[in-house]
Amino acid sequence: MSSPCVVSLLPSLAIHEGSVVFLYLDSAGNPTTGIGHLVSTMSDSLKLPWQPDDSATIISDFRAISSRPANRVPVFYEEATVCRLPMGWPEQDAAQRLETEFLPPLRALFPGAFDGFKMSAQVALLDMIYNLGLGRARTATHPATGLCEYVTMLGACSHGDWMTAAAQCGRRGISAQRNSWTVAQFQAAAQS
Repeated sequence: MSSPCVVSLLPSLAIHEGSVVFLYLDSAGNPTTGIGHLVSTMSDSLKLPWQPDDSATIISDFRAISSRPANRVPVFYEEATVCRLPMGWPEQDAAQRLETEFLPPLRALFPGAFDGFKMSAQVALLDMIYNLGLGRARTATHPATGLCEYVTMLGACSHGDWMTAAAQCGRRGISAQRNSWTVAQFQAAAQS
């Protein structure tokens, strides 16, 4: 059974990321499918429940997509592929990944506090970590990456300062609509 914040996020995540049943290249040129499911290698692609479940066809699709230009709408890649994921798989996969890959690091960032955050704040943070990854904190030799880049926002969340979180949550490389949606989630937490 999925956590309430996962259930709350899934419909918006499918809108923001798209729900695609074939392989395509995302805006950064990474092979992707489902709801933002990165398929880094041919081996990763072979592990997915493609139909037809034929290794030669799966490999052919991966090679065909990898040779295409990046940053196009997913339908651009559809004619270059044969394999399709079963209906409903993108949502099941995203829910499972949110539960196992993304909620645990959020709970670790906010020990004993995350599950007590306002639901809209939980949903905003879960969307951000799904999009950015956790990343790593800044060190003397490396800049911060992923969600860990958002030091001021994370500090504000730790103190329940949702308006500061709203002011500090803007991401590069995503739509203005998704950024506005995230701001609205933190603002809703401040007002409830």
